[in-house]
Amino acid sequence: MWKIYFNRPFLYLEDKLNKGLFKFENITLKDTENIVPLISRSLIRNKLYEVGELEAISKLNFYDNHFIDLGSSIGITTLSVAQKAEDKIIISVEPVREFLNYSRKNLDKYGNNSNNYIFINKAIYYGKTRPKIIKKNNSLEGVLDENFGLEIEKTNITSIVESYNLTNFNILIDLEGFSFEPFIEEPEIFKFCEKLIIEESFKNSEEKNVFIEKLRDLGFKVKYEKHYWNSTIIGASK
Repeated sequence: MWKIYFNRPFLYLEDKLNKGLFKFENITLKDTENIVPLISRSLIRNKLYEVGELEAISKLNFYDNHFIDLGSSIGITTLSVAQKAEDKIIISVEPVREFLNYSRKNLDKYGNNSNNYIFINKAIYYGKTRPKIIKKNNSLEGVLDENFGLEIEKTNITSIVESYNLTNFNILIDLEGFSFEPFIEEPEIFKFCEKLIIEESFKNSEEKNVFIEKLRDLGFKVKYEKHYWNSTIIGASK
């Protein structure tokens, strides 16, 4: 069904009928620079975009603390938190500059203005060299590569937390195949984390169980777990 609907002629027609606009919750978003691919606009219109992440944000009440969005893309999940959070530091981390700039415009316009919004155009990366980013055509994915693409600065959660003096925070991690790495490379920083959401594809149930056990070792209890498309979304809190 989805393959029949989400093909380019249908997406183009739908976008024309909606005059390029796409509604998210109670706001209508514009994209005059064509940053957001047609399929992503359609998914947002049909409430199929980041369904699990948005549901987990609501279920875990992610509005009650400072928020770090790793791999924030065009900022839909950040915007969901930013509309309801008050007097919080909201940090978007995204290596694709165009996506981050689009997110900035929407947060400046629709986010609760009591919050402090910070935008970091860097990649979460633990290699020794500076990574490169390859932006996929007609996609909201940016792929990290050591040899090809546009060179980008790197950072990590510890650096972000220390830079903004966060004594506690909630975090969403969606790093396109690398979402497990922070738990391996900097597990100590999660003692300051109260709630987390991670989106990742598990090879099998054993790999998922190993990750959940890692969360338990760090003091988290799983409160949300669902499979959407090709990914599993896990939400946990202390």
